[in-house]
Amino acid sequence: MGVSVDVAMIERIVRNVVEQFVFAAPKTAMPKLRDGGKAGEIVEKKGQKSLPKRILTVRDVEHLGETVRELVVLPETLVTPAALDALDERKVVLRRESGSETTETDVWVYAHLTRFSPQTLWPVWQRAGLRPRLGEVVADWQKLRSVLTAESWNVILTEEPEEGLCLLNRDGAIRAVSVRNISRLGKVLRNVQPNVLILNPVEIGVYQTGQIVIQATRSN
Repeated sequence: MGVSVDVAMIERIVRNVVEQFVFAAPKTAMPKLRDGGKAGEIVEKKGQKSLPKRILTVRDVEHLGETVRELVVLPETLVTPAALDALDERKVVLRRESGSETTETDVWVYAHLTRFSPQTLWPVWQRAGLRPRLGEVVADWQKLRSVLTAESWNVILTEEPEEGLCLLNRDGAIRAVSVRNISRLGKVLRNVQPNVLILNPVEIGVYQTGQIVIQATRSN
């Protein structure tokens, strides 16, 4: 017997959970609205719509007009997985408002003894304005430490984050941190100002891994 899925209920649950754990983001200028427009409304502009919301769900995507080819959201807007799928199906490009032309940010991604394939998150990171670069896939922390540079922003996906923190932070030029949920990320970034972020995607999940990298890269 098939199991029916209430998409609306799932979206409500996701919205409630995200609103509880998302850390306070810095205030950002809202996308410019048409003369007479009100903050929070969808604005049409030659195939483009601006939706200044904190969380974008599949319901928001479903209400876009058929002529929309680009959706502009705030830099800190969290996009649910279902919304990303819906945007892909409708061939709508997602762009984040930055007050100026969006520039891509390099992120060096390394895999260390993990079943998880980093390329799984490539589309999500690229839509968020990140430019992921695949570093070496290594099984030895000492070798990994030798290829990291203090000047670059590095993400390490591993199932041994504690060991990585211990070994990498012996190097004074490397400031490595690890978080299990996005609610602690803001405080960690302010206190440490890291250049290496270590995550265990098997433990915290693919979606949260992707969002943590996006938020950390923008705040770094």
